[in-house]
Amino acid sequence: MKNTNYDDEINILIDEFLKRENITKDELLETLQAVGNTFVGRGYYDLAEKYFQRSVAIGKELNRMKNVAFGMGYIGNIHRAKGDLDQALRYLESTLEIHKEIGYKQGEASVLGNIGQVYSDKGDLDQALRYLESALEIDRKVYGEEHPAVATMLNNLGGAYDSLGDYKKAIEYYEKALSIAEKIYGEEHPSVATMFNNLGLAWDSLGDSNRAVQYYEKALEIDRKVYGEEHPAVARDLNNLGLAWYSLGDSNRAIEYYEKALEIDRKVYGEEHPAVARDLNNLGLAWDSLGDYRKAIKYYEKALEIDRKAYGERHLYATGTLGNLGMAWLSLQNPRKAIEYIQKAYTISQEILGENHPNTRFAKEMLDTLQEEFK
Repeated sequence: MKNTNYDDEINILIDEFLKRENITKDELLETLQAVGNTFVGRGYYDLAEKYFQRSVAIGKELNRMKNVAFGMGYIGNIHRAKGDLDQALRYLESTLEIHKEIGYKQGEASVLGNIGQVYSDKGDLDQALRYLESALEIDRKVYGEEHPAVATMLNNLGGAYDSLGDYKKAIEYYEKALSIAEKIYGEEHPSVATMFNNLGLAWDSLGDSNRAVQYYEKALEIDRKVYGEEHPAVARDLNNLGLAWYSLGDSNRAIEYYEKALEIDRKVYGEEHPAVARDLNNLGLAWDSLGDYRKAIKYYEKALEIDRKAYGERHLYATGTLGNLGMAWLSLQNPRKAIEYIQKAYTISQEILGENHPNTRFAKEMLDTLQEEFK
């Protein structure tokens, strides 16, 4: 979504809300946060941030510090979603201080987990593990072993080890999380489906894509029972099945799944949403592998346009698509365009992740190779 000035619209909404009989600022605070949460779910991050900023201001006025922390935490997570990781850390660290001051241990654990995920995004996986383990320790003390918060933190630790490339350890954590989730929720619950998906991704990364397909199919079965056919979770499962079949070398079958995912995401979100961009990018990869580079480029360009509208010009999501565009143009014997796109991917990765992140190093090595070969 493009950056827009929503201040006037929000002020009008607040004025109209307060004109109603018996409406208090406490109720306004709750409403602003609920609306902000809804916009986050739809991917409208700039608009959501405006609502949370206003809720933070009212929370401070009312000395409702738990609500202030809630709003600031959401703003931090919004900045993470937008790729502004340093700003995300600033908000989340401030949120953590509030939770510590008011002695709200559950909030402290949640924010420690969020900070850990930001460090994971930045490629500082040692820091990520430290924060996630601290969060898990608090959750176990507060809730005991079999609680959704513990399952979530085990799942997030699995994600950190996944990012480290330690897929076997990631699977250990995902399986622990799955075991708790199944005890709490039973076999057919969205949280169980999410953990099946994560197990599928880890097994796919280990090269066992057939096992990954089995996990994705379990997730898809659950999500269809819970949500019906047209839901983002179903689209996610279909997309992951496409990834597994792509890994197995069956790009035509992958395209079938990607197109189903794309159809659902367009119905749910409309044309300009990051989930639609993800599906388009994956379709580009599949057509790329089939040798139809020009068709692949069309999909990549559509995906890049959506991500730029949603997040701005410089976002991590753009780097993968820029790299894919570069390689497609290289396959079409156009090294000049290939270098142009890979240079853009490298520049964004360097700015956001730093020079030592694996993604940055990979882009730099590719760029150096192309510049040397085609100078």
